[in-house]
Amino acid sequence: MIPPERIFHRLSYLRSTLRCVEHLARLDLPIAGRSVLEVGAGIGNFTSFFLDRGCTVTSTEPRAENVACFRERLAEEPLWPSDRLRIVESDAASLVTHGVGVHDVVVCLQVLNLTGDPESLLETIGALCGELLLVECGTHSGENRNRDTIEFRSLDSVDPGGSLDGRACIPSRPWVFNRLKQAFPHVYMPLEQPLYDRYREDWREADLERGQHRAIFIATRSPLEHPLLVERIPERYPPHPNR
Repeated sequence: MIPPERIFHRLSYLRSTLRCVEHLARLDLPIAGRSVLEVGAGIGNFTSFFLDRGCTVTSTEPRAENVACFRERLAEEPLWPSDRLRIVESDAASLVTHGVGVHDVVVCLQVLNLTGDPESLLETIGALCGELLLVECGTHSGENRNRDTIEFRSLDSVDPGGSLDGRACIPSRPWVFNRLKQAFPHVYMPLEQPLYDRYREDWREADLERGQHRAIFIATRSPLEHPLLVERIPERYPPHPNR
């Protein structure tokens, strides 16, 4: 068995996490002080972002070894009040069974690709979202980038950061956007990308070499007035201000 730290503390994994967190901080979404449901939390690399903003967090993770590592890290350094963080060993389909209810904010970061039934996953977490849903995932950037389509594939189920059952998927940006629109009146995408090459700035031409890039989606019950958010799928992003 691969130790969870070997995956989640890998430099490439941490780089992706840190660039995504920087981007969330810059967006300054209305998250502070809210109840947050974190789906597929791994060993808690994203969790401190929400705890440091005064949120009450329910972090869910289906792999027992990841949950054990997460709890061990917290025991070594109890940096937040224990009543503001609950860790639940559960897959997305069993959240309600484990007593997980509606939260103001639901966060699904780097998780959607790791399932063979992404539509059910979005339906489940959408039903548990009271106000704002944040989804980050890999999407098609090749010939299928502008089609409402999804591709299924197999993935190593032994990897602590991988698919639980060996099934995985790569949706297009329109596929994710349109599924979220079925459950939320407002779906946004940022006009600025994280400072990381896995997030593409120009989507007008197909990328036949890599074929997939990451994307961020924000779905809300109420409209957001935000200079960096648009209710459409951008074709081109301005260069990052720090590039």
